[in-house]
Amino acid sequence: MTQRGYKGTSMEAIAAEAGVGKPTLYLRYKSKEELLTAALGLLHMADAPALTGDLREDLIIQLREMRVWYTRLSGMPMVGLLLAEEGERPELLAEFRRLVVRPRRAQIRTAFDAAIERGELPADAAVDGAVEMLVGAYYAHYLAHGSRFPRNWPEAEVDLLLAGLRPAAKDTGRKRRKSA
Repeated sequence: MTQRGYKGTSMEAIAAEAGVGKPTLYLRYKSKEELLTAALGLLHMADAPALTGDLREDLIIQLREMRVWYTRLSGMPMVGLLLAEEGERPELLAEFRRLVVRPRRAQIRTAFDAAIERGELPADAAVDGAVEMLVGAYYAHYLAHGSRFPRNWPEAEVDLLLAGLRPAAKDTGRKRRKSA
């Protein structure tokens, strides 16, 4: 599907690539839509890596794993295809959200929640927005630059995000006077 697009994907081509006859596919799947929805079910997210106890490191690990996962499975072309087909076949995107998007976001959220429990972030930190920003940073970078990511990309994104989430140093109340 990511190679030929939805319309270019056929039961004949799938059967040929799998080394089976087309009737074999139809014994199990009523339609191309049903088969592709089932195929999306194979894209489940891997178990979350163990938390290190350091939010920065945990988030860097998450971004690296996200990038590897999307690269390995032609994830971004698939996202584009699923978005393009949403009007005609919303069940495909819904399945991708259920199996990939929501679990990835939950993994990242867990790292933030643990950091709040440790006191590393304030209890009122905008975690939902931070999760959106980290996931969105991957999509935005991919759209702007393709699959070329700088080696330190995860570190740079996490550092930028954390600078905005952590409380600023408190003002001592002293103001500088201008020299007269």
